[in-house]
Amino acid sequence: MAGGEASGVASSSAPGLSRRTGDESPSSSRVLPDFFIGSYESFVKACAKETEPKIGCAVLVSDEHDDVAEFKRSTLTDPDFVRLLQENDILIWGGDIRDRDAWGAAQKLQATTYPFVAFVALQPRRGSSAIAQNKSILTILSRHQGPSIPTSSGPTSPSTLTTHIADHLLPRVTPVLAQLRSTATERDAALAVATRARERERALRAEQDRAFAESARRDKERIERKMQEEREGKEEERRRSMEEERVKEEQRKREEQRKMWEEKRMAWRRWGRRAFVPREPRPSEQGRGRTIRIGVRMPDGRRAVRFFGQMDSLTAVYAFVDTLFIPEGKAFSSDFDPLTAPDGASSSADESGLMHAISTMTEGRTEEWWGFKLVTTYPRKEVQWEPERKVGEVEGLKSGGQLVVELVDGEYGSVKGKERERRSLESRVVSAKGSESDEYETESD
Repeated sequence: MAGGEASGVASSSAPGLSRRTGDESPSSSRVLPDFFIGSYESFVKACAKETEPKIGCAVLVSDEHDDVAEFKRSTLTDPDFVRLLQENDILIWGGDIRDRDAWGAAQKLQATTYPFVAFVALQPRRGSSAIAQNKSILTILSRHQGPSIPTSSGPTSPSTLTTHIADHLLPRVTPVLAQLRSTATERDAALAVATRARERERALRAEQDRAFAESARRDKERIERKMQEEREGKEEERRRSMEEERVKEEQRKREEQRKMWEEKRMAWRRWGRRAFVPREPRPSEQGRGRTIRIGVRMPDGRRAVRFFGQMDSLTAVYAFVDTLFIPEGKAFSSDFDPLTAPDGASSSADESGLMHAISTMTEGRTEEWWGFKLVTTYPRKEVQWEPERKVGEVEGLKSGGQLVVELVDGEYGSVKGKERERRSLESRVVSAKGSESDEYETESD
């Protein structure tokens, strides 16, 4: 951009001329207009700015021309000319054609002599609706070139330029520029409205997208949670089914084992009835000691009485009580008791086969084998089974007595809770009545 003094426009060939002449008073001082700082192209773009279109004044000089010095002194510093430019916001640009930018401007403005002044502004293209259609173009409104003297009629004199601006240029251009500004303002307002509408639409679409994404996320989580619950439900159902199958299998095995146990125990009971329960002593019978009477009270309330000899084994008493658990009926009659010991055990009348069976089937737990224990009524004392022990050697049975049968829990013959409570209560009642007579007597040989 060619500035005022840098381009030679703001400078003067007259000695002592500057922005303000120093030997004059402030009231009569002569000042150059404010030149546009920038290139000619920038100047043109500033004039043609649609939102703020302005009238442009291009000044070109050449120091090789004799009329330039007077133009600088008289026209560029004329107070009326400068004030008119300022009041109407007319952009002024200037340059010396010795500069490349000013030379190019001279070619575009078609300058032929200097000083040269041209006024430019936006004007509608040909056609009645050009302004409405915003089809305007930067137009050269007038060219003024030549000497500035005489001051009243010179082509570039202050009077000529001032009159041209006031009487011709402003009336012609101001309405057009006002219309362009209004159109640009309306267009900018419409554009702003459209922009805000687009932003609102974009914000609404973004909000809808977020809501859709959030809904999709919740739906996905709900579906995944439901699928997880279904998987967990199926897994729980599978585990429950497996557990039920396992429990059923265990119950089935326990039931099979219980049945096998009952079958074997029933076989041993019936074998014991034949092998270990002797007949009752006859009067004056020798070899079995004094005859004693033993009464038995079963857990279900039944009573039984049996005579034994003092020399009979304690196993005989236990085997007798064991036979009381054999059901009644022809199938369980003593006539059909087995002639040989179960499981290939020794069939001799001694207790070796029994001891082997107890050791094998219950690992030596005698109470579990018998499934019950014998207790004297008063004083309450358990009569524990011991192989090869004689009845006369048992404290409380030497002279006979009353025995209470109490069931015990075993691996295969467990007693249910209510039955256990009933038997416990029965035992306590028996213990409380221990001092009463058992209604049995002992006979001597």
